[in-house]
Amino acid sequence: MVKPQPRARETGSVQPPPLPEGWAHAALQEVTVPVPHTKPEDEPLREFRYIDISSISNRTHEIAEFKSFKGADAPSRARRPIKPDDVLFSNVRTYLRNIAVVTDDVRADLCSTGFTVLRSNGAIDSRFLLYSVLTDAFIDAVGEFQTGTHYPAVSDPAVFAQEIALPPLAEQKRIVAKIEALLARVTASRERLAKLPVILNRFRQSVLAAACSGRLTADWREFHTDIEPASQLLKNISVDCQRTSNNQPEDDLPELPETWAWSRFAFLIGELRNGISTKPNIDPPGTKILRINSVRPGAVLFDDVRFLPDSGNLLSSYRLREGDLLFTRYNGSLDLLGVCGMVRRLLKEPLLYPDKLMRVRFDHAYVVPAYVEIFFQSPDARDRLTARSKSSAGQQGVSGADIKAQPVALPPLEEQREIVRRVAALFKLADAIVKRVAIATARAEKLTQSILTKAFRGELVPTEAELARHYGREYEPAFALLARTQAGAARDTGARPERRRRAPATLRI
Repeated sequence: MVKPQPRARETGSVQPPPLPEGWAHAALQEVTVPVPHTKPEDEPLREFRYIDISSISNRTHEIAEFKSFKGADAPSRARRPIKPDDVLFSNVRTYLRNIAVVTDDVRADLCSTGFTVLRSNGAIDSRFLLYSVLTDAFIDAVGEFQTGTHYPAVSDPAVFAQEIALPPLAEQKRIVAKIEALLARVTASRERLAKLPVILNRFRQSVLAAACSGRLTADWREFHTDIEPASQLLKNISVDCQRTSNNQPEDDLPELPETWAWSRFAFLIGELRNGISTKPNIDPPGTKILRINSVRPGAVLFDDVRFLPDSGNLLSSYRLREGDLLFTRYNGSLDLLGVCGMVRRLLKEPLLYPDKLMRVRFDHAYVVPAYVEIFFQSPDARDRLTARSKSSAGQQGVSGADIKAQPVALPPLEEQREIVRRVAALFKLADAIVKRVAIATARAEKLTQSILTKAFRGELVPTEAELARHYGREYEPAFALLARTQAGAARDTGARPERRRRAPATLRI
């Protein structure tokens, strides 16, 4: 033990920040003991519990599972014995951080040779060791020694050669306690943030349901009592389009506001046309044509297109224009079947659509296409449409007749526009929250490394030197701790107490 000494005065020269008083740099090989391999096949009838790299969560850094086998059936990589407090450091693709400490409740016997087993010799707390090797600085340094392209890995000697900052043992335990208290708060924040996308999705679904049932604009109708009801719109459509077919939907549908009306979709539209079946090219030249994944709920994306050569005779029939609605006809997932998106902000150059999409076009001014887009996103409309789906060759499909048969809740024209405006405003709010959640999540992810950086600079808790000075007592600095553990190891083995030789290119953090 030594008495704490006064700190040296700082000089005016620019120097790297020194270690806190009482700390020392130590290679991992100075604070760990070798773990020799074992041969489970030597005990062919024994049941072994085994941890491989996939057993460790690189999110929580915990051992989530293990495998069992008889010694006679042991895989070739099951060679490293483990026990509680060992730190398992994956030396394969180290940037993935499959790193964990073996806790008392993990009753495993072996781990893969894809791990470097870090077993403390008494100079380092196992959880302090865990957090030391989780830092960006350590991972980056070890990563420089990775070899191999398809299976990049680093050797045990390269891991053991790396240096960490080592405080006195009592200070290590206080640092670990502080780190874990702070990380618990970070984890709680991340868990709350992770729930928000689900909540926002429910919010959007609630907005759509309210919009298509009349609840969203109930207050608006109180001040607009003189608007033309939807029943009159249907009469106007019938006159304009000269349709005499039965418009009454057969479904048992919920009651609507007095000024609304149910109508078959076929009664509202001017044209429904499937897309082009000709196979397009990936690269130009040719006319741009959408892909099936271009249509998403409430959107048509133009960033992933193909090119159709010799399309001149197709332009008059299949060229898209603003206000067209596109529906997906086929998809492997019901969630993406019958999805409706409206074409917006087209460029001047022609744009076509493929046969797995259907185009709906209105030839009158009594229906707002953006309202219909909203309606077919609503939960009830989605359920009614997907209920008509048929499976073929692993694909779910709906036909044009299925689309036309869908009932549509039709509000007055002015209310359609108000619904579009309100839904857009509420979705814009939700999108803004999503962006803020993404920023907050990214910050939370960085907090872990920020906490570890402060911890290994000695900024989280008072140092042993400071406490010893304050209370007028002695303490064991890290260099003395290292010397003591090395001397103890030498007595146990009968060897001379000497410092292990370090490998080149070590890192100080």
